[in-house]
Amino acid sequence: MRVFIFGLGYVGHFLAQMCIENGWEVTFATRRPSLLLPENCPYTLIDFHNHTKISEALREASCIISTVPPDLKTQSDPVLAQYQDELLQTNARWIGYISATSVYGNYDGAWVNEESACHPSSETGILRLKVEQQWKVLYESHRLPIHIFRAAGIYGPTRNALEDIKNDRVTHAVRSSICFSRIHIHDLCSAILKSMQNPTPGEIYNCSDDRPAPAADVQQFAAKLLKRPPLEEHSLENAVLSARMKEFYQDDKKIDSSKIKNALEIKWKYPTYEIGLQEEIDSTSHIRIYFKNLVATCLNIRVLLKILIRAVIRSFFKKFHH
Repeated sequence: MRVFIFGLGYVGHFLAQMCIENGWEVTFATRRPSLLLPENCPYTLIDFHNHTKISEALREASCIISTVPPDLKTQSDPVLAQYQDELLQTNARWIGYISATSVYGNYDGAWVNEESACHPSSETGILRLKVEQQWKVLYESHRLPIHIFRAAGIYGPTRNALEDIKNDRVTHAVRSSICFSRIHIHDLCSAILKSMQNPTPGEIYNCSDDRPAPAADVQQFAAKLLKRPPLEEHSLENAVLSARMKEFYQDDKKIDSSKIKNALEIKWKYPTYEIGLQEEIDSTSHIRIYFKNLVATCLNIRVLLKILIRAVIRSFFKKFHH
């Protein structure tokens, strides 16, 4: 299988690793083609603006996916703006686009699924829905095998509440009853791979774990895992928020992802944020234990070398005196 990925970001990187583990070939289109690749790198990078090479790669691809978000400045999708014609000529068996659950807007805490009406309230949500519809037209009018994934807040290694607290990006919690949904990067990429292997053109899938929760609950749980005191809490009304965070708290909804789990027979590895964050703690603990044992081993070797050197020196002087 040859997989072509637009965007070498958080999702693109993890998705590529899973594809490579399956023995698939991976090619990226990225605005950062000058990235230094390790020797024997298992994937190929192409400059996003190199139309000739990208056109050739798209023609050879079995699966194509865009992880690139819409551009707020141009109010458009960078991939469709430059490569829609090339996509129309591809013979790929599967094409995917990663959207976001912000397209649903506010539901006052109610559950939403793929049949729920979309009435986004934020600028990013409005643009997401506009771009989503443009991808959907490629299926409706041109019969391209389009699959749309509405992802909730994505977290995982290096990007989670634990890292936010450790790096002082979060110093207090905003207490509110507003619920947010999230999805672990492993589960999102696993679902996408399962879809690649079982195409269902024209479908839209929600990707979210099974436990929506207020952001403060997640942050306080993370603080507890880190064995830190509970974060100071501010009410939403009294909190000083950036424009982006104000937009974040506009919508209150719970995302139902039953459709993709049932259709593709998927079971989340991380169905709750507690399980996901605990896994991050456990994995870092294993690394710390490994290095602790490694250091201990090195120290033991150093001690043994000292003993050996002393023994050699003593043996030498004994022979010298005799």
